[in-house]
Amino acid sequence: MKKKGIVLITLAICSCGNIGKEMTDMQTIGTDIKQKYHFENVGTTINNGENLQVSLINTTYNDSSDKAKQDLADSIALICIRDFHAAKLVSGTVAFVKKSNLGMLNTSTSDSYSMNIHKLPAKQ
Repeated sequence: MKKKGIVLITLAICSCGNIGKEMTDMQTIGTDIKQKYHFENVGTTINNGENLQVSLINTTYNDSSDKAKQDLADSIALICIRDFHAAKLVSGTVAFVKKSNLGMLNTSTSDSYSMNIHKLPAKQ
């Protein structure tokens, strides 16, 4: 019975081994985006180890044209492909988030744009 428990614990630890790498990669992506574009609030999330979302919160791009937002999403895709080593990214989006706080009322709206990762050259 004791061996069975050890085997289950070992399997659980091994299956979560990539989570640490994903977290490190996402932190690197967020930091690189902040530094390159001088954004203060950047969030990153990964779903199923292959779908990345970058949230740009209250940036100057919130009121930009659709073309400017798509161009930025495509540029951010290059950073994501370069910095994400945990797995192969299949898709990604950039969300331009407007958050406001009016006393007890918090509002949030966003526009999302595809990073078009499928159009980028494969990482060597």
